[in-house]
Amino acid sequence: MNRPTDRNSFRKAAEAKFPIKIDIAVADGQRWPYADMLAWCRDNVAAGEWAEHSQQLRKKGERPIDSSRWYFSSDADAEAFRQRWCGDVA
Repeated sequence: MNRPTDRNSFRKAAEAKFPIKIDIAVADGQRWPYADMLAWCRDNVAAGEWAEHSQQLRKKGERPIDSSRWYFSSDADAEAFRQRWCGDVA
């Protein structure tokens, strides 16, 4: 019998490897530029210096919120990402 996939293994590995984490939640009905964010990271951050995983945050009695967590090794890369995708939000 095959062992079920551990959906948290990637998240756990990224949490252990990357010191900088940026969470981005998507408001209901807003366009989520997820593919653009991935392309930006691939074009602007060295391979192996970033990672990402998506999730749905759920609170009892509320609608789920889509979000993604972006991981970075360097402050400079994380700040460039924040400037591009988070605007004035720090």
